[in-house]
Amino acid sequence: MFDNKGNDTFSYKSILENINNAIICIDTKGIIKYINPSGLKLLKANHSSEITEQHYENFILKNQGCSKIDLYKNAKGNVGFFIKQINGHLMSVDAEFTCTQNNELIITIRNPSISKKDQRIRKLFTKEKEKRYKIMEDSKRKSYYYTNLSHELKTPINLIFGALQVLEIDKNNMKSPHPKIPLLKNIEIIKQNCLRMIRIINNMIDITRLEEGYINLNMQNINITSLLKEITSSASEYAQLKSINIVFTSDKEKQILFCDPSLIERIMLNLISNAIKFTDNQGTIRIDLKCSPSDIIITIKDSGIGIPEDKLITIFDRFEQVNSSLIKSHSGKGSGIGLNLVKEMVHLHNGEIKVYSEINKGAEFCIVLPLQTSPDTKILENHDIYDHRIDTFQIEMSDIYSGIK
Repeated sequence: MFDNKGNDTFSYKSILENINNAIICIDTKGIIKYINPSGLKLLKANHSSEITEQHYENFILKNQGCSKIDLYKNAKGNVGFFIKQINGHLMSVDAEFTCTQNNELIITIRNPSISKKDQRIRKLFTKEKEKRYKIMEDSKRKSYYYTNLSHELKTPINLIFGALQVLEIDKNNMKSPHPKIPLLKNIEIIKQNCLRMIRIINNMIDITRLEEGYINLNMQNINITSLLKEITSSASEYAQLKSINIVFTSDKEKQILFCDPSLIERIMLNLISNAIKFTDNQGTIRIDLKCSPSDIIITIKDSGIGIPEDKLITIFDRFEQVNSSLIKSHSGKGSGIGLNLVKEMVHLHNGEIKVYSEINKGAEFCIVLPLQTSPDTKILENHDIYDHRIDTFQIEMSDIYSGIK
């Protein structure tokens, strides 16, 4: 194949002699006419005379079963096959075929070590690309979260400031027949918006504590049926502000569960608060408790606006929000950490939480907790559980007032 004399032929052959890829040249009869040093190394041959002037079928096979391959029919572009080394060992290789004007074949076999290195590099590159994409997406979510969080904090601050301005103006009108009416109204505005800020800050602190592993569970034996019933009863007062009916059902009047009652309360209040916020007036919220020998299942189902299908997978992710025009008419979108906090608190109890929803058909959150008790721990009485309930409810339900028109 290198019969022509001249500088061009010499330069071409010199390049072939020094590249890492194996080069094998075959004439129209299938006889190997040339193999470069990399090809000799690949075939474990010491000299080209061990390879040249032999038929390619002695060294190039279709599979490990030593089936013959018709290179002239199958060799198009990139092809994988096996080569048989001088010592009889078979090696899988990838090759590229080039047909000359004289219908001779030039086979370029990529150096296996280089191919493996390329694969590793491509794999590392893909991982790095995915990592960078994830970082960018996280950064976008965080940026969106902080922008929204600023709005969430700014809104109650503006309302508090506005109420204070009204009180400042009204202080000169305290001699009016009903001076207490505007005073009490604006005090209530200040109070509710202070509670909203406390709720946001509490969630931020708890997320940080969860990340750093600083939340310690205060596990107690409690009557979970009684706890959920009390939570539902107290939440009903807030639901009535929108004429929403809350219904609680349970298949057991008394079921003892070993859990942290304050975290269970936070979980329930967050989900109920969302249900109230995103359910229209005259709607219904159903809370159901079912007990099995191994688990308890709590469902919170509402008749609200629902959740878009593309958000169901990510709704529990940190900084994730349901960015939908439907929500703009339902008290804003929230800070994007409430449901993530709920999920983490459920996981602290070795439980799972799932959501099922369709747009305009409501949402159903399902919590599954392992049914466990502690024989060494006394059952916590109701009055011990509910000591701080009023403050907790006022904080967790503070968003409800912002949605009442």
